[in-house]
Amino acid sequence: MHSHSRKILLGTGCLAAAFIAVVLTSTVRRIPLARSPAGEGATSVYSTKIQPVFNARCIACHSCYNSPCQLNLSAYEGFDRGATKGLVYQSNRLKKVPTTRLFEDAHSAADWHSRLGFFPVQPQMSLLLEQKAKNPLAGGTFIPEDSHSCPKDAGEVAHYLAGKPEGGMPFGFPALSPSEFGSLTDWLHSGAPGPTAAEQAHLTTPSNGAEGLAVLKKWEDFFNGPDIKMRISARYIYEHLFLAHINFEELPEDFYRFVRSRTAYPAPIDEIATRRPYDDPQSAQFYYRFKKISATLVRKTHIPYVLSDAKMNRFRKLFLETRWQNPNPQFPSYERETGANPFVSFVDIPAWARSHFMLDDAYYHVMSFIRGPVCKGNVALNVINTQFYIMFMNPETDLTVTHPEFLPSVAKHLKMPAVGGESAKALYPLIKFDQMAYERAKKKLYTKFGAAGLSMDDIWSGEGTNDNAILTVFRHFDSADVLKGAWGGDPKTAWVLDYPTFERIYYDLVAGFDVYGNVTHQISTRMYMDVLRISAEDQFLSFLPRDQRMKYRKYWYRGAWSRTVLDVLDPLYEKKIETRVTYRNPGNAKEEFFDQVLNQRLNSRVRGPIDNINHHAAAQEAVSPDIHTVADLERELRKITRMPEKYARAFPEVSFIRVRNPLGDDLVYTLIHNKEHLNVKFLFLEEHYLDPDNDDLAIVPGFQGSYPNFFFDVRLDRAGEFLATLQGLDPDSESGDSSYDAFVLKYGVRRLDPHFWEEFDWFNERYQHDEPQQAGVFDLNRYDNQ
Repeated sequence: MHSHSRKILLGTGCLAAAFIAVVLTSTVRRIPLARSPAGEGATSVYSTKIQPVFNARCIACHSCYNSPCQLNLSAYEGFDRGATKGLVYQSNRLKKVPTTRLFEDAHSAADWHSRLGFFPVQPQMSLLLEQKAKNPLAGGTFIPEDSHSCPKDAGEVAHYLAGKPEGGMPFGFPALSPSEFGSLTDWLHSGAPGPTAAEQAHLTTPSNGAEGLAVLKKWEDFFNGPDIKMRISARYIYEHLFLAHINFEELPEDFYRFVRSRTAYPAPIDEIATRRPYDDPQSAQFYYRFKKISATLVRKTHIPYVLSDAKMNRFRKLFLETRWQNPNPQFPSYERETGANPFVSFVDIPAWARSHFMLDDAYYHVMSFIRGPVCKGNVALNVINTQFYIMFMNPETDLTVTHPEFLPSVAKHLKMPAVGGESAKALYPLIKFDQMAYERAKKKLYTKFGAAGLSMDDIWSGEGTNDNAILTVFRHFDSADVLKGAWGGDPKTAWVLDYPTFERIYYDLVAGFDVYGNVTHQISTRMYMDVLRISAEDQFLSFLPRDQRMKYRKYWYRGAWSRTVLDVLDPLYEKKIETRVTYRNPGNAKEEFFDQVLNQRLNSRVRGPIDNINHHAAAQEAVSPDIHTVADLERELRKITRMPEKYARAFPEVSFIRVRNPLGDDLVYTLIHNKEHLNVKFLFLEEHYLDPDNDDLAIVPGFQGSYPNFFFDVRLDRAGEFLATLQGLDPDSESGDSSYDAFVLKYGVRRLDPHFWEEFDWFNERYQHDEPQQAGVFDLNRYDNQ
C-alpha cells in the first residue's frame, strides 16, 4: 500500500479521543489568561502551570474551528466553554447553524452550555489523561473525520475506552511527562480554577500600560471620525481587517482584533458579533475598537497586520485626501444586496484608492484567503493548483481602475454568492450569467482602450519598495500557504490579479463566506472561486503571445470533458489582442515571462531572494555524499527537486527537516510534495484528475505550512546518505531498504517516538525565534500515522 494512501490522519471532526492532544514549547510568546471565577491573587496555578501545558501539548489539535469537538484550549475561556458533538465543517447540511466563535458568540459557560449545546470536559479529561498514563506509548488507528463521538460524561468515557483502550490523551502521541500529568490532574481534581482578576486585567490591557492605551485611543479616534468619507472608508477597511491580528508598531508584544462595539473608549468593549463583517450591527451607534487577543496564537489562523503612523498617513492619502467623484456620498446600506457586493456598497470610494489598499498588503489579503475559515478541507482547496505565482496588474494602467466609469457600470454583474445568503439566490448558475456579462463588458473595454496589448509595464512593480508584488501559493491537499517572493521553481500556472478579481476573491472567500452556512452557500462559493481562478489565469495568458495561449490553457485543463466545459462556460475572452511583451523564443513564453518579471520588472528589494534550490534544479544526477557545508547541502538538494520522480509519491504533503549542523545553528527546510493535476475544474472526485507520474518535490528553506505531516532529523554529515536513500525510494514497496517505512525508521520522527515532544518543541521554538511576528503554534491534526 502506498504511504500516501496508508496515511490516516486525526480529523477535524469531533473525536472521543481528542480531548488533549499536542504541541509547542513552554516558551510561547505569552501565557494567555482569561475570565475566571478565581480570586484576586497576583498569580494562579492556571497561568503558571496549566496554560503552559496546554500550549505545549494540547493546542496543536485543540484550537479554532477544526478542533476536535470544538474544544479550544488556547485560553481558559475555551476550557470553560467545553466541548460539543456539533460540527462546524459539515458540507452537506441543508440549513445554516448558529455560530460558535470563542470570545464572540457567548460570554459565559452557562450560556455556552444552555444555549449552544456545549458541555463541561473536566471529568472526561481526567479519565483520558489517566488512561494514557497507564499506556504511555499506546498508539491506535485514527478515527476518520466524519466520526465525532465526543464523550459527554464519565459513563461515555468508560464506554469509549472499553472499545478503544489505547484512546487516552494525548491520543496517538507519547504521554505527558510526569510533571505535566501531575500539574493537569491536580488542577482538574481541585476544580480547575482559572486566572486571577489581576491576571485577567493584564490580559485585556496593553502590555505597556498607559502608553499603549494612548496608541489604541489614537487609532480608535481615527476610525471613528465623523466625516462621511471617513465613515465609509472605515467601514471598507474594517471589512478587510476583521480577521487580522493587528500588531501596532508601538505595541510589538501585543495583537488585537478590529471589532465593532456598542461602547466607545474608554468604556469596556461590548463587541457586536455578526455572521459577516458587512451585516447590520443593529445598533443606532457603534464604534470601531481594538480588542486584545487573549488566546495563544496558532499558525493556521494567525494573520498579522501592522498598523503604524506611516500606515495611518497612507490611509489618509488613499481615502481622505483623494478626490471622490461624488461630492455628497451616502453611507452604504447594510441590506444584503448592497453589503455583499463591495462594488455597490463602496462605489463612491475611488477604485484607485481601493486597488492600492489591496496591493499595499497583498500578502495579508491572500493570507486571509488561506488562513481564513474557508480553506479547510480538500473540497475547498481543490479549486487551486499545487503551486503557482500571483502577480498583480499595475493600478496606474489597469483599465478597470483608470476608467472610473467602468466598475460602477458593471457593478450589478459583480455580485457573489453571498448576495443570496443561504437561499436559492445564492445558486451558482444565477451568479454565473452575471459573471459572463462582466467578462464581455471587460473585453469591450480592452478592445476599445487597450488594443495595443499588455506590456511588462502592466505588471505591478511594487513601486520599487513593496515586497508584496509577487507571491507563491503552495497547496497541501486540504490546506495551503502563501510566501512572499517566487519559490518552488517556475510553476505550471500563474495568476495576474486585476483589482476587480482581487476584491471578488476576498469577498467570496473571506468577507462573504460563512463556515456555518448551508450546502448551497458553500458549494456556490467554491464554484464561483473556480470562475475567479480562471479569470486570473486568463489575465496571465494575455501577457503571452496570442498563438501560445490556448496551448497552455489546454494543458492546464486536460481531459475532453474538462475542456468542453471550460470552452462553453469560461471561454478565453481575449484571443485577438497581441501582447507587447517581447519573447526570444515564443514557444517557451511562460518561462521567459517569469524570467523577465523576476530579473527585469522587479528589483531585488521587491522580488526578494532568489530560490537557489528549486530554480536551479539538477535532476537526473546522483547525490554526492560529500556534504560538509550549507552550500554543499543546497547544491545536492537541487538534485531531488522539481522534476517528476517516482520517489516524490512516497512523501506526504509537508515535511519539516531538521539538519543538525556542528558548525553553527541547526538548519530547517520544508519538503513539499507537489501533486500534479490534469485539471482543477471539478468540485468532486479529485482523485480521478491526479497525474501521480508527474509529481515532484520542492524544498523551501525555513518553515512553510501550518500542518506538518512529518518530521525528519538528519545530521549534516549524513545528509548525502539521507538524500541518496531518498532518491532510491520506491513508493510501491512495503518492505526492504527502498521502502518509505525503512526510510522513516532511519530518519523520521514517528508519532510514538519517545523523543517526539523534544523534536516538536524544537521546531516551534525555532519558528518563534526566526519569525516572531509571523509565528504561531503548528497544528498536528494531519501528522502522519506512521
